[in-house]
Amino acid sequence: MFRNPFARLRLSLARVLRHAGFVTRGQLRDLHVELAEFATRIDLLHQKLALIQTELAALAGAAARKSDLASLGSCYQIESNRVSGLLQWLAKEPWRAEQSTDGPLVSVVLPIRDRRDLLPVAIASVQNQTYSNWEVLVVDDGGPPIKATGDSRIRYLKNRGRGVSAARNTGLDSARGQFVAYLDSDNTMAPGYLAGAVAALQRHPETPAVYAAQVIAGPDGRLEAIRFPEYCPSAMARGNQIDINVFVHRRAALSAAFDESLERLVDWDMIRNVLRSGPPVPVPALGGTYSAGESGRITTDIPLGPSFTKVRRKWEKTINGSLRVLYALWHWPQLTESYVRWEIDYMRRRGIEVMIWTATESVAAWFEHQAPVRRGSFDAAVSEFRPDIVHGHWLHFVEQYAGHCQDRALPLTVRGHGFEFHPDIVKRLQEATAVRSIYLFPHQSLLLEKPDKIIALGSGFSTDLFYPEPKDRRRVVRAAAAIPTKDLTTFMDVAQRCPEFQFTLITAPVVGNEQYLDHLMRENRERGRPVEMRVSLSHEETARLVRVAGICLHTHAPEVTVGEPVSISEAMGTGCYVLTRDLEPLGRLIGNAGQCYASAEDAARLLRETLRWSDVEWRAAGNRSLDRAHLNHADHVVFEQLLNDWQQIALSAGRSRLAA
Repeated sequence: MFRNPFARLRLSLARVLRHAGFVTRGQLRDLHVELAEFATRIDLLHQKLALIQTELAALAGAAARKSDLASLGSCYQIESNRVSGLLQWLAKEPWRAEQSTDGPLVSVVLPIRDRRDLLPVAIASVQNQTYSNWEVLVVDDGGPPIKATGDSRIRYLKNRGRGVSAARNTGLDSARGQFVAYLDSDNTMAPGYLAGAVAALQRHPETPAVYAAQVIAGPDGRLEAIRFPEYCPSAMARGNQIDINVFVHRRAALSAAFDESLERLVDWDMIRNVLRSGPPVPVPALGGTYSAGESGRITTDIPLGPSFTKVRRKWEKTINGSLRVLYALWHWPQLTESYVRWEIDYMRRRGIEVMIWTATESVAAWFEHQAPVRRGSFDAAVSEFRPDIVHGHWLHFVEQYAGHCQDRALPLTVRGHGFEFHPDIVKRLQEATAVRSIYLFPHQSLLLEKPDKIIALGSGFSTDLFYPEPKDRRRVVRAAAAIPTKDLTTFMDVAQRCPEFQFTLITAPVVGNEQYLDHLMRENRERGRPVEMRVSLSHEETARLVRVAGICLHTHAPEVTVGEPVSISEAMGTGCYVLTRDLEPLGRLIGNAGQCYASAEDAARLLRETLRWSDVEWRAAGNRSLDRAHLNHADHVVFEQLLNDWQQIALSAGRSRLAA
């Protein structure tokens, strides 16, 4: 009768609560309505998630506990005292299931490192299971000796400081059970969890795994939420939906071990591996309690962002079929336009066929790039390549050939930047029939009267080149084109005020203003060379210098329109502490990954403050940058939105050769 497991959970709860005299029928009806309202609100929030991703990441980084709770997935956040009481009851009352020793052996893998005082509670929650055919493999990853319980079903294994993934792999190697469950030392199982999981796996021989509901406890032990998400493959591809502490799988379904190169998100990676062979079955019962309040957790001490990037890259797939995109660029390949390269590199990595048409032979700082380039007339490039979509950078440049795309019925998209943004240009592009999408930085999109065709899109950096490495905390770096709007003389001003730091300016000339680089080098000499100037370096060498720098000092002329400088995203992607000019868009971009300054003197003061930082403060600052960059500005995050939009445009235009 009840095929929906979520409906079954609600009905079962209703029956148990009524028999227990916990609530009246009327109160339960009110509670049901409240939960339905919460579910509706959550659905709406999921639809808006892409639009508020930056704001959510900033809030998530404000405090470790908030970050932890924000990453839990689909939860019913509970505020009323009545529902809070329900949570307390759920955590204590055993799920109604008969004692059973029949059925397959379940191996419970329990890694332990520092939280020795919590281990007895976790083990006791397994010993209290109504299903008794289990074994626990406690894997000691280092720390004081563990006191054995005397229960023969509990085995103790040594792993010694190799990390949680290696510890779980050690447990899996010794596991004898047909089914495998997992338990972290600071979490507990509900009494009927294993019984319900085994029954579901036996009822559904086709499924590789099952998962149950979970309650979330805050730092003070107060139960704050229920998590029981409806499994969605596309959502699972974006982030983990299921906590490993309420996930049981057939041992045969695990085709690969835990990835020991990952510091975080090992659960997400492993669960996706198990679910290669099919979706999980939800068990409408309480599986256990997740504690979000202990200090010394991986989730608070190690950044999430780099592991998020590794998992996304690991599972990244090329698109089915072929999509041809002609990039229309002002001048290419120009070294200072790394943001264009990162976008093209990502698209080619995902299977997009790219050709670049450039309007001019003039390139002030050349670099080698693998994508094919055509010069000459735009129409000739279109005739040769026969693209599905034309995509251009810089609003004013794209406006010049929008009519050509209209004549050929070619869909056109455009990526705006900072220096050339103006609402009037955007308005004209919105009115152009050929233009399908205009990608603007989030703060720019808020300045427009009409949102037609506008898609907010942040800056994206290459995760191939910008990643964390050990930092020189006294090395200050700035990467920028040699033009006056970059305000690079302020970088020199700060360097003169802070001789205890080493300042490196990575720069290159730009088309039409090549002589300004000579001016900068001359001024640096006249000041006594407070700055090490590195000119026209490759992108690879630039990334190497940014990776080892501890601080990024971004400069920008305060009177000039600002976008979302990719050099800031790149620096955050390596874990740099970032200082930016006190401009609202830049403050929004760095969030809690740095601070804003009002003058060279103010920037020097902020730099000198870091000399007093402890190792803990440096690590926290680096983690904030890494999370902000990799969760919001990594190539796989930003450019995937662009790719998805192109696929929809091509399909609607009837031009795509994409496979169904």
